[in-house]
Amino acid sequence: MFFSTDYDSPLGDMLIVSDGESICGVWFYGQKHFPLFENFIQNDGLAIFSDVKDWLDDYFRGLNPKINFKLNPKGSKFRLKVWRILSQIPYGETLTYGEIASRISPTMSAQAVGGAVGHNPISILTLLCKNSPAS
Repeated sequence: MFFSTDYDSPLGDMLIVSDGESICGVWFYGQKHFPLFENFIQNDGLAIFSDVKDWLDDYFRGLNPKINFKLNPKGSKFRLKVWRILSQIPYGETLTYGEIASRISPTMSAQAVGGAVGHNPISILTLLCKNSPAS
């Protein structure tokens, strides 16, 4: 069962989804690869949603907040591996898809990594923060 709430960001409205204990996804409405989940139950009162909204408020104020809530994106084993690498990139640094691919396997394609990056349901959290505890 998944729960959802909305967040009004300076860049547009967002959907936040949780399994009740962790954040499974944060998307801008209308973005490509919008939620893979169905049947959300609107629940604006979950404590974790308050934590995520506070984090987003701080981020949009120009701060570099640390994540103090659990992340649990849903995806294949390969995608989870790519997303874990993304969460370990230090704030202000970058890696190319090719560099990420080579960390996974010498024969991995950069295109496969690009596809996984495009489907990252928590990208705004893992790509914009330092010291993310994504599992």
